[in-house]
Amino acid sequence: MPRAKTAVPHAPAQLVDRPALREALDVPGSGAPWRPVLLVSAPAGYGKTATVASWVRARPDLETAWVSLDAADRDEVTFWSSVLAAIATCPSVPTASPLREPVAETAEPAAVRARVVDALDDLPVPLRLVLDDVHEVLGSPTVDGLRALVRHPLRRLVLVLCSRVDPPLGLDRLRLAERLSEIRAADLRFSPAETAALLDLERIELAPDRIATLVERTEGWPAALRLAALSLRSAPDPDAFVAEFAGDDRSVADYLVDEVLARLSEREYRVLVATSVRHVVAVEEAVALTGDPGAADVLADLAAGSGMLTPLDRHGEQFHIHELLRSHILTRLRRRDPEHLAALHHRAAAWCEDHDDPVGALRHSVDAGDDDATADLLRRRAADLLARGELAALTDALDRRSTAGDDPPLDLLRAVVALETGRLDAADEVLAHAGSRGGDAVLRDLADARRAAAHGRPGDGAAAARRVDPDAITGPALRGLAHATRGTALATGDPAQARHEASRALEIADRHGLPYLALQAESTLGIARTAEGDTLAMVRSASAVVERAARHGWMDSPWSIAALAILGTAELRRGRPARAREHALRALQGDPARFPALHALVTTILGAAEFDLGDALGGWRRIRHARLTGDPAALDDHQVAFAALLEQEAAFALGRAAEAHEAVRAVAHRLAGTPELALLEARAAWVTAGDPGARRLLAPALEGACPPVVLPVLVEAPLLDAEIALSRGERATARRRVRAALEGADRYGVVRPLHHLAPGVRLFLAEHAGSFGRADALVADTLALPAGAARPEPAALTDREQAVLEMLPTQRSTSEIADDLAVSVNTVKTHIRAIYAKLQVDNRRHAVTQARRRGLLEAADLARGG
Repeated sequence: MPRAKTAVPHAPAQLVDRPALREALDVPGSGAPWRPVLLVSAPAGYGKTATVASWVRARPDLETAWVSLDAADRDEVTFWSSVLAAIATCPSVPTASPLREPVAETAEPAAVRARVVDALDDLPVPLRLVLDDVHEVLGSPTVDGLRALVRHPLRRLVLVLCSRVDPPLGLDRLRLAERLSEIRAADLRFSPAETAALLDLERIELAPDRIATLVERTEGWPAALRLAALSLRSAPDPDAFVAEFAGDDRSVADYLVDEVLARLSEREYRVLVATSVRHVVAVEEAVALTGDPGAADVLADLAAGSGMLTPLDRHGEQFHIHELLRSHILTRLRRRDPEHLAALHHRAAAWCEDHDDPVGALRHSVDAGDDDATADLLRRRAADLLARGELAALTDALDRRSTAGDDPPLDLLRAVVALETGRLDAADEVLAHAGSRGGDAVLRDLADARRAAAHGRPGDGAAAARRVDPDAITGPALRGLAHATRGTALATGDPAQARHEASRALEIADRHGLPYLALQAESTLGIARTAEGDTLAMVRSASAVVERAARHGWMDSPWSIAALAILGTAELRRGRPARAREHALRALQGDPARFPALHALVTTILGAAEFDLGDALGGWRRIRHARLTGDPAALDDHQVAFAALLEQEAAFALGRAAEAHEAVRAVAHRLAGTPELALLEARAAWVTAGDPGARRLLAPALEGACPPVVLPVLVEAPLLDAEIALSRGERATARRRVRAALEGADRYGVVRPLHHLAPGVRLFLAEHAGSFGRADALVADTLALPAGAARPEPAALTDREQAVLEMLPTQRSTSEIADDLAVSVNTVKTHIRAIYAKLQVDNRRHAVTQARRRGLLEAADLARGG
């Protein structure tokens, strides 16, 4: 017998150390049930042999007999001869043991089987018997020998079975008896960290994002990763190689043909090819694609036999085909039989259409190269796809149509999708080309409204939106989009009507399962409530948008970026700059530069937060840069006023009077006649010249003849007048103005101006502390801060501490809270002590009061209707 057959295989070159996998292979310790059978089952190339061999070498304390099975072992007597030859290499096996007796070629398999099993049960010390490549003997008499080894637990034997497929050995029974440990393909897949280690061994440098792409393309398949590493050694452009790596790579293709495809029957190959046009294939769909009534059974056999198909549910109703195998098969079809590939895509498109999968139908129509079918689908299902948020599928279908540019309705759709994804130049070009060539009037008005909003022309946007009559539209998706677009166009000019439109859109979205429409509608509600000054409601809407966007992977949408800007604005107003900065930075991750107005707003919020946190110069520069590099025409009056107030304040704080005046001049024409311009001009006159005439300039901001554009003016204007009044000895006027500022700060949550008080106003507050009624707590909070300082950010609560905190206003006892949260009473008490420490209080009532001041109970209060 060849010595290599019973020798532990040598470690391959460039072996990646995988200690966690070795630990998973180890026999359970004393606290776990004894599991005498270990199954390592995965397709070819998953490193089963290398992994088990590495484990064996790492555990020399446990003697091992290793057998590399091959076709000869399909004869059961030969199999037992191989097993005994391996066991004979173990020194602990007694010389007189039957395990050392050779097996005659003419021996009866049943007799040999009984003798070996009895002798294994009498082993004096534990022994690990590894049978590698078990799939080589399946379907032969040797399976009876394997069954004998697993039928009854042997006290000192650990049986390790390595196979490409599960052997028919009653695995369910072994699992129920807790006698089976399993290592599967999912355990053997390489993680990004292990892939990085492999590339390091090969001295290949790749950025983390490229490594992640490589792992995604290969699904962590070790053989494919090793083949990719070999190719990367000589690749002139490693990044490009990774971007294009697929199943048509020569080394991978050869491996797939030799190890997977060559082993399939003609029927299996036919079913596999037909179903490869789908990422995930349902058994009913497989029948439609193949015309084979037994396709479901073939898929199940392929999953069990090749391991390159994975059932996605317990009943085998859906299967996933390994991505490299799919890409290899599809590449071969494109080269050798494109007509058959197109026919398969046609069948898949028809099946998807019949089963209400418009995205699948659209993609397969495009892949089939059928422009007419694609155009028909787009016309019928575009609104539904937009409302579902299937922007990538729409963009791909529109971009790949070979007859693009000669279909007005689809050109309008192309413009709407381009606007939604931040490709404003592309939308302008398409709409300019479309001109008045016809197309759906509703879609045209929706495109015009969104285009006007993107370019900072709210009047034009409102006019276009008002031309749309949602009630005259029959389809729910398009009707909902019409309501949402009208709401967005009216959000700052007519917030009450905007809320009505957005609420109608949200109702349609919820009723018909249109999540992206719901995202837009909820975001529009937040914008309208921001314009109305309803802080709690705007935060509630914005938070709902962010939660929904995160769940669906839409954090780069304009609606989620707008929601984060709303949250950042709210936190900035409340005097919590660290939280405002967090929201702004998160918004920047969504690439808001695609949406100029949003980018300017988010950048301004970030600059103001940095200013408040102590980086005064850096924060001011960021705010100013946003104005100088942005397009003023893309901003509405709210954004202009918001940024101008912040920029002027920061410039004056830094002693940069010239730049402060420049900021006012830049917006004077946009803000003419507004309380905000009155405040800006009055502050400039007062700070630079101490001119009491500044009060005359400030009067429009105090008299209330014109509604404010942004809420901070309701606090900043009376504070400025109080400062001027104090300089003239008008203490009664100063008190009246301070009280008005405190009322505005409390009502609208605009606390930030109180953190930047003029020294005289701050001293006045200190002298009159305790005389402002319900605003006394706000005054105490303000005076607790060092002059000119931002509010210290409260120590962050853990998720569990937040959950306990939200229970405190309910008057539940600690034991009741423990029951509600399914934790112990002592755990609740520990969390309450931590909450008291972080909020700097010493009792439950004060904890609730302080938490409400800091906004930590807003969501819970809203949920309870508080």
